[in-house]
Amino acid sequence: MVLTSATLIYIVFSVIIGGIGRKRSIGFVGFFLLSLLLTPILMGAVLLVTSPKDSAVREGGAGRL
Repeated sequence: MVLTSATLIYIVFSVIIGGIGRKRSIGFVGFFLLSLLLTPILMGAVLLVTSPKDSAVREGGAGRL
């Protein structure tokens, strides 16, 4: 029973990471699958480092100084 609860919690955290990452370049599915394969904690750290894919458009593009 403990293994089942731990697995369920792991999957729930992976879904949360996928939901937060839905506006990133690899989207929900990418972050969800990577958090299942690696760990939700590691992918959470990746989310903190990466920016949403629309940020370059809102800031005026990368070429603008």
